[in-house]
Amino acid sequence: IGEVVFITANNIHLSGFTIKNGWCGIYIEYSSNNTLAENTITNNWRGIYLGYSTNNTIIRNTAKDNIEYGILLWYSSDSAIYHTTSSTTQF
Repeated sequence: IGEVVFITANNIHLSGFTIKNGWCGIYIEYSSNNTLAENTITNNWRGIYLGYSTNNTIIRNTAKDNIEYGILLWYSSDSAIYHTTSSTTQF
């Protein structure tokens, strides 16, 4: 089991998906100016992970029933999270 969606490009718009049953639902690394909108990320080990990324927008997503965390920004800056729900994680 690996990442369900793995983004390393810039200026990607990902919207309207149900993403489930992976190691990491959405994994964004070394990229910028991406938008995640209106996705449901559920039953993964990790929900949404942004690593070493800048200027990303997470809007109207639901991250639920993920084990380790719903949303994590790791060495990521100038990103915004709006109207997004993260619930029922163990950590």
